[in-house]
Amino acid sequence: MKMQLDVRWGVLLVIVAAVIVAMKFGPHELQLNPDISKQFVSFFTELTAIALFVERALEVLVTPWREKGAQTKDVAATAAQSALKAHLDQTKVAGLAPEAVVALAAKVPELQQQALQFTQDLAEYRAETQRIAFVAALAIGIAVSLIGFRALDFFVQGGAQTSLASHPHQLVLFQAMDVVLTGAVISGGADGLHQMVTIFTNFADSTKDKTKGN
Repeated sequence: MKMQLDVRWGVLLVIVAAVIVAMKFGPHELQLNPDISKQFVSFFTELTAIALFVERALEVLVTPWREKGAQTKDVAATAAQSALKAHLDQTKVAGLAPEAVVALAAKVPELQQQALQFTQDLAEYRAETQRIAFVAALAIGIAVSLIGFRALDFFVQGGAQTSLASHPHQLVLFQAMDVVLTGAVISGGADGLHQMVTIFTNFADSTKDKTKGN
């Protein structure tokens, strides 16, 4: 609940800040690139290749670092589950003395707790690995964007550098937003970009079919 409230306040603050900036600087209205439909697939296919390159680089960097710990915890969790199963099977053996059955049953909660703990440790370790990979991917994506690969600029007719030449404050804000958004898109991986291209091509094909039908 607290996290949801924090996110809402964050969104509200961003909106308020954007309104204040808009009122203060009177941003220049940008025109959309008229060739978006012709260049969209080729441009975002190239961006997908960059994202794929980043993914493979991260895999090479993160996997050797984290995989050994994941395998160790996986083995421990599997062993704990096997020990619990073997113990439960033992309690079902016919002909055991009542005292033995009671002793075996008394140990079940301890083994269940151990199995649960090892499983949780493995899950937390994998979640931490995902967080590390996400932060690293975002950092690399932003770095790639900083050196010149920008997605938002593609949508501006003539490019933001030209369109906002006489509006330096807006140009700085645009470029900062472009760096962050492009970095986020690249960090999302090649699959997300591929889906964008697929959605666009499907939409373009359906629109073309409707036009022919009319």
